[in-house]
Amino acid sequence: MNRPIQLMIVGAEKSGTSSLARYLEQHPNICSHEQREITYFVNDEEYAHGYNKIYSRYFSKCQDDTSILLAKNVGVMYWPEAVKRLWNHNPECQLVAILRNPVDRAYSAYWYARRMGWEDLESFEEAIAAEPIRLKEGGLKRRYCAYLDRGIYHKQLAILFEHFGREQVHVFLFEDLKSDPVGICQKLYKAIGVDSNNVPEVSKQHNKAAMPRSPVLSKLLSSANPFKQIVGNLLPDRISSKIRAQIRHLNEKTFLPPIMNLDTRAYLVEYFRSENMQLKQLLGLELTHWMR
Repeated sequence: MNRPIQLMIVGAEKSGTSSLARYLEQHPNICSHEQREITYFVNDEEYAHGYNKIYSRYFSKCQDDTSILLAKNVGVMYWPEAVKRLWNHNPECQLVAILRNPVDRAYSAYWYARRMGWEDLESFEEAIAAEPIRLKEGGLKRRYCAYLDRGIYHKQLAILFEHFGREQVHVFLFEDLKSDPVGICQKLYKAIGVDSNNVPEVSKQHNKAAMPRSPVLSKLLSSANPFKQIVGNLLPDRISSKIRAQIRHLNEKTFLPPIMNLDTRAYLVEYFRSENMQLKQLLGLELTHWMR
């Protein structure tokens, strides 16, 4: 039987999770997937195939039976069904959630969706105004463009706690990850029972902001289409994933998002205020700096 996932980064999107995953997997006793995300728990079709069938797709390089399997998908904590699936997969799995100021997270997620070809509205203000309709309609916009809804952390964490208990859900703030990434890695090493004295290299930031040179190509790489299906049938997933990542990298240029409109920021600070107060009560963390 294939080994279960023992450590999983479940969110939140645009909160430094890609960097954390790359730091953690440097440990000699941890092995992870090369793909950007493992979609097994959030993809109905993939989940229906069963873990044993998708195991080699993600963990073919993890031949050492003693290594801890690390996985990442930033949508898991947002989808209650995915949380249930993860619990059914391994109720003893250790979970990691990185929380970022929901105002900044929403803005960063908008530009990421533009980068990936999921978002076609040309202003952040238009996108958040369209969100209520998108949430009702569902589909890809519901999945990738729920900028504000994904920042309601207390509801998402409550579901994680309900299934896994607080002792298995490790919650950190984005600010803490930026200021002490080694300390966070060592806390997680200790939680999964590997040498916690290991010091990963943390100078490189992963998944930095960028924009596509060709939006058409970016959308082609992100959407389901016959070309991707043909390539996927011909090559192992980890190889086709590498090729897509390389093409995307060549198609991208460095991008610094403009400063958020101050009126929009003021509106969103108030929008999230009560939600952040509930999160503060749930976690006992000081979040005043998020509410200024």
